[in-house]
Amino acid sequence: MAIEFGQLVEDVIGDLTSNPQPIEVRIFCEHRELAQQKARECAALLSRIRGVVDVKSGVVISGPNVTIAPGPVAARAGLDAAELARAVEPAVAGVEVGDIVRGARAWSVRVTLPPPKGLSGASALAETVVPLGPGLSTRLGDVAILHTDPGEAEIARDNL
Repeated sequence: MAIEFGQLVEDVIGDLTSNPQPIEVRIFCEHRELAQQKARECAALLSRIRGVVDVKSGVVISGPNVTIAPGPVAARAGLDAAELARAVEPAVAGVEVGDIVRGARAWSVRVTLPPPKGLSGASALAETVVPLGPGLSTRLGDVAILHTDPGEAEIARDNL
């Protein structure tokens, strides 16, 4: 372990103007789960020090990922992954339908399908109606396999 106690010029100026800078502890590790555990432990230790406020571990977990894979029914209906992606786009990302222009500025207008009442996440996506062909439609959950993975920790790298 290498410990360095250095005062950056900005920190010294901040201290002189009664605007102290935060304590920053950096943990370098090749093993991500271990680094996250140690970051949380370090944050817990720092939060017990009198006068230290707003302690953050720095571990930021992104939102969960939902994987949509065509199932056997989709294959029989002739739907591949790209067609399923286009079918769920209005429910997930919406569809751009035009622009609103005010003077020199323009804003895109995006229309999204409302989620089914009382549902969210993968269960709401499973209830999304997708077209199978002319005049035919079904629930996404009937033609695709939906799998939710927990969020991953964001990785911040110095000097890259």
